[in-house]
Amino acid sequence: MFKRNNNVKSEINYDQNIKKTDGNSMKRQNAPFLKLTELENGKLAKVIDLQGGQQFYKKLEAMEIIPGTVILKKSATLMKGPIVIEIGNNQFAIGYGMAQRIIVEPINNDKTNQTVSG
Repeated sequence: MFKRNNNVKSEINYDQNIKKTDGNSMKRQNAPFLKLTELENGKLAKVIDLQGGQQFYKKLEAMEIIPGTVILKKSATLMKGPIVIEIGNNQFAIGYGMAQRIIVEPINNDKTNQTVSG
């Protein structure tokens, strides 16, 4: 069985583009990557990184959510509820905690009828 090495730093430093503006708030400065929870509804994005352990990877891999996959964020509920995404012709609801650990890069989708490939 494989064991994840926690001593190795991730290739993506997600927090590198966050600047502390005052004692309590943080502001993102031109960050190319977002957490899936931060992506606006109706936007396309490419999965860049999955920040979790082996079980987390396996669950997402079963839904074909791997780095490089293009997804469409369909909707999100208030109060940290599930997030609905679309990959190809399939829709999945992902819990807020899991979505927090999926790092995506927004894709400019000027055409509203673009096809999402899985």
